[in-house]
Amino acid sequence: MTERELTFTQVRDGIVSALKRAFPEANVFSERTLQGVNNVDFNVAYVVADEREQLGDRRVYAVTFDVIYYCNSDSVTDDSMRVSQDLPLILGTIKTPSGAVVHVQNNVAPTPHDDDTLHTVVRYAYHVTAKRVMVDDEGREVTDTDLMRRLQLHIPKEDANGKI
Repeated sequence: MTERELTFTQVRDGIVSALKRAFPEANVFSERTLQGVNNVDFNVAYVVADEREQLGDRRVYAVTFDVIYYCNSDSVTDDSMRVSQDLPLILGTIKTPSGAVVHVQNNVAPTPHDDDTLHTVVRYAYHVTAKRVMVDDEGREVTDTDLMRRLQLHIPKEDANGKI
């Protein structure tokens, strides 16, 4: 991985890290399952990722997560309001494990639900350089300037008789 590389996983890990620093008493998960989640825990659930723009090798990727907080059952309202106040500050700008800083693209608005959870949908967008390349059977990049061959990455190889 190169310095300050960004991936969807890096963004998720940046959210998890920010939550762990701000709420050291809480467990922070990054799974969709509710098993093993207790009061005052967080779950960072992946929602969707997309490529918003593309110009040559430059792309804008965006990834969305639902940060779910499981409120303290002894004081749901107070706990929910306390965390609602803190989350926009914590999630507004995060630092990924690779050192990249990413800013949230949407309004961070924690929303309470009837099941004593607080949902905060966050979307982060960032620029990357990505291009299609040919690789050999060992996974090494093959230098090739023929654009048509570079675009045929997923076409099966022909056998000795010229059939696919």
